[in-house]
Amino acid sequence: MITLLFAACSLQLWDNRDCETGTPPLETAAPNTDTDTDTDTDTDADTDTDSDSDTDTDTDTDTDTDTDTDTDTDTDTDTDTDTDTDTDTDTDTDTDTDTDTDTEPPPPVPYDDVVQVAVGAFHACMLRITGEVICWGDDLYGETSVPGTFTSISAGRNLTVAITTGPPATVTVIGDPANPALFSVPLGTMVDVSAGDDFVCARRDDLKLLCWGDNTFRQIEPPVVLDYTQLGVGARHGCGVSSSTWQCWGDNEYSKASAMGGAYAEVVGGDDHTCGIETGGSIKCMGLAGPATSPPAGAYHGLAAGQDFTCALDAANAIVCWGDDTFGQSSPPAGDFVQIDSSPQAYTGCGILRNKDSFGEVVCWGSNAYGQLDVPTVPPK
Repeated sequence: MITLLFAACSLQLWDNRDCETGTPPLETAAPNTDTDTDTDTDTDADTDTDSDSDTDTDTDTDTDTDTDTDTDTDTDTDTDTDTDTDTDTDTDTDTDTDTDTDTEPPPPVPYDDVVQVAVGAFHACMLRITGEVICWGDDLYGETSVPGTFTSISAGRNLTVAITTGPPATVTVIGDPANPALFSVPLGTMVDVSAGDDFVCARRDDLKLLCWGDNTFRQIEPPVVLDYTQLGVGARHGCGVSSSTWQCWGDNEYSKASAMGGAYAEVVGGDDHTCGIETGGSIKCMGLAGPATSPPAGAYHGLAAGQDFTCALDAANAIVCWGDDTFGQSSPPAGDFVQIDSSPQAYTGCGILRNKDSFGEVVCWGSNAYGQLDVPTVPPK
């Protein structure tokens, strides 16, 4: 037994503790070499091989191929591209040709039915065949707004006057409200009117001359005669023709209101000068010596006197001017004109360019300090 014990311990078949006690192990189950290598080999390789290749082959190729090829591409193809495309182009189109078509606005069309033009110191007016008055330029006292219908017009310094169609044909005055005398219009049926600097004169149908407004230079006290056939007042003096004679009154500085011998068809006053056309067509002037009182030779009609310049129509109805030309006021446009006008304190002239027998369209020249050359045109429809 001891020998066996020794042999078992030598061969290390027992645990050292058993060799020491000399007690054989409790049934050491054969020492269960088992080796267990347990190789079990169960090999649980499980080869199940589950490999889990499962082969399912779930590669997960699933292939779902979820490439999601769905292919959603998300081309969606919706094809929202967002081509939408919007093309919206806007196509509105907006092109923006607008197409409005942005075709340029039509050129302005002038009023071609004007029968009379009147020039003030800083504004001007036209009278249409319909009786409508259209004014432009400075509007200090509302002088460019003349409601109603009229038969004759005139303009002065910040002043517009017009004869109503009537009956009776009275004078409408639009001017400085601080000068109440301007609005003390005489009664009667008027046939002609002329405005100066803060005063007005009119011819009544019985050919009597009536004046009102400022009287600093006695400019509203014309000679008492009963047959005035023409009227043309200056800045502070008045003039007209009575029985073919030159009649002037008021401010006589530079002798501009003095009498001139001869037979006359027209007499008009400027600022510091006066000119008249004799019955034969020749022109005579008096007042401040200078170019304005040095008229050309020839036969003329239709006088208009401004600030140091004068104009008239020749036999071909072309405008001829003389005097100061600082603003081009003595350089009028060419053409066949029906009527012309200026004002004693104006550096501007205007005329009616004939396009019909007795009327036409307005053109202006000279100073444009207050927009006097910006003649209104027919509003677009």
